[in-house]
Amino acid sequence: MNNANTKEEWRTNMGKQKWANEKRSVKDGPFSWANKMTLRIIRRDLHRKGIKRAATILSIYHALTEIASNQEKEKFTCKQYEIAKLAGCGKSTVNRGLRVLCELGAIDSTGGLFRAKDYGIPSHLSPPNTYTLLKVSRTYSIAGRKDGYANNAHL
Repeated sequence: MNNANTKEEWRTNMGKQKWANEKRSVKDGPFSWANKMTLRIIRRDLHRKGIKRAATILSIYHALTEIASNQEKEKFTCKQYEIAKLAGCGKSTVNRGLRVLCELGAIDSTGGLFRAKDYGIPSHLSPPNTYTLLKVSRTYSIAGRKDGYANNAHL
C-alpha cells in the first residue's frame, strides 16, 4: 500500500487503493479522531435514557467528527443531507439524532437547526447549520480515575 504524503495524493490514489493485510499507519492518509471519553459518555447517557438507537446516534456523531476533520475545525457548517450521507441514514433520522446529541451536550448547533420545516422552507433551500463539537465537561469515573484517561475501559 502506498503511503500518501499529502491530502491531494491521498485523494488521487484513494480509488486505486486495495485492502492490504498491513498494520494501519497515520501516514496512510487523513482520518478523523473522535474523543473516546465523549463516545463513552454518549453511550452511557443513551443507555441511561433508554434510547435504543445508540448505533445510529454514534454513526451521526462520527459523521460530524469526519466533517469537522475535513474542514479542519471544531466549529463547522454543513447541511443535514451531508451528515445523512456519511452516517448512512435518512435526513429525518439525522434530525432526531442531532436533537439527542444536543440534549446530551455532545454538540451545539446554530443557524436555524430544526426550523426550516416550521417556517415552510423546503429543505433544499434552507441554509446550512453550524455545528460545534463540545468538550466533555462532566466528571466521569472509570476504574477509579476521574481524569478520563483509561484507554481500555468499557461501558
